[in-house]
Amino acid sequence: MEGGHTIHFEPAADLDSARAEFVLAHPVQAALHRHRGDLVLHANTLHWRYGLIAISGSSGAGKSTTAAGLIQRGAIQIADDLTVLRAGDHGQLVVRHGAPQLHLTRVAAERLGLIHGARPSPVRSDKVVVPLDGPTASPLPHAAAEPGGWPDPSGPGLRDLVLLEPGDGPEVQRRRLRGADLFLALQHGLYGPLKPCDTPASFRLQALLARSVRVWSLKRPRERWCLDEVLDALEQALAATPAPLGEDPPASAEPRLPPAHG
Repeated sequence: MEGGHTIHFEPAADLDSARAEFVLAHPVQAALHRHRGDLVLHANTLHWRYGLIAISGSSGAGKSTTAAGLIQRGAIQIADDLTVLRAGDHGQLVVRHGAPQLHLTRVAAERLGLIHGARPSPVRSDKVVVPLDGPTASPLPHAAAEPGGWPDPSGPGLRDLVLLEPGDGPEVQRRRLRGADLFLALQHGLYGPLKPCDTPASFRLQALLARSVRVWSLKRPRERWCLDEVLDALEQALAATPAPLGEDPPASAEPRLPPAHG
């Protein structure tokens, strides 16, 4: 890595290019942005009618399935699986735009009618990659080395962060996190472990997140499909406070899911 902007690598003769692109666009890009002092979350981010919402959680929590459900309710995809944040001009956290795609389990893609046109995941046999349509749809082999992708630093920032996890109860459980609970829960949403040198900048941005973003814990029943209940609980939480003026969703030409088939 050179200067925090360029990644040099020499591919082996038998390199799996799809797997290499995944590594560049996820753990390598996360390391690059942490090197620059950005805050990196393991989260999907969308622009819905209430503003920017990030859905975080460990692998298997249901982040991408929930994101797909929100898109089918009119949300716009901003970032898939890797959400990179930095401070804007007005104390808000702006979100870097990511790849126009979703990584879904094959079961979820089939259940949502999105398996048509999906391609196999390069790293998980049980997952597929669902492309999103729109003028920005393109492969992402070099995104980690590109300086673009950031919105206007004076534009709207992240409004809500939802920490999604499977729960043991029979119903969806939702509560807003504050204080120490918020900081402890946020550690589970960070992408990868932090080195000691990463901590100061990360803590500054975490503190900014705690001041400017509402953070929610959302537990879904572990043993059954409950996407509609999760989406309804999210909508109730996000509607608790009206969205600030000027945070209308972007134009419909932005990347969206293709129509459902079947």
